[in-house]
Amino acid sequence: LNHFLAAAFLHDGGNPPFTHLAESFMRKLIGHNGESYLREIVTGTKTEKILKLYGIPLDEIMRLVMGETPESKIIHGSMDCDNLDNITRYAVNAKIPVPLLDPLGIARAFSWNGTEWRLGAEVEDKAHDWQTARAAVYGFIYEGEDLPAYILLERALDFAQETNELRPEFFRLNEAEAVEYLREECNP
Repeated sequence: LNHFLAAAFLHDGGNPPFTHLAESFMRKLIGHNGESYLREIVTGTKTEKILKLYGIPLDEIMRLVMGETPESKIIHGSMDCDNLDNITRYAVNAKIPVPLLDPLGIARAFSWNGTEWRLGAEVEDKAHDWQTARAAVYGFIYEGEDLPAYILLERALDFAQETNELRPEFFRLNEAEAVEYLREECNP
């Protein structure tokens, strides 16, 4: 159980600023995606020491985060622990009208039968509501009012990469620092 909790907690730790938008640039420049970059982010840090203290090997966390085992679908899948919470938070914060969601209730209804994760029938309606919310959130992101800003940000990253101004350290910045970097350090 500790392995799953640690993997769920850490799995987005390697994501670059602007998450999936910047991932393709990260792959091109340093050969990592958000999941594979986690090892580099955690190795040699207090986080790795804490994992060792609890007997949790970083290699096991990486297998779960990378989706390399059947059990890892609870961490790395379409209806996984992160997406259950993320969709809920995004919908609430963006004021997207969706049904009342119960991500914790859905998460608790997952069970492992030795070969695969199963979702209990008792949360079928809740899972359907969550899928509806996910479609609304993704529609908002990729088709809504924010699409022009998304396209401009992607173009800024593209220009920075084309002019060799996008540096590996960019992928360790938070979003505010990344915007400042693009504004101040890159080809206007």
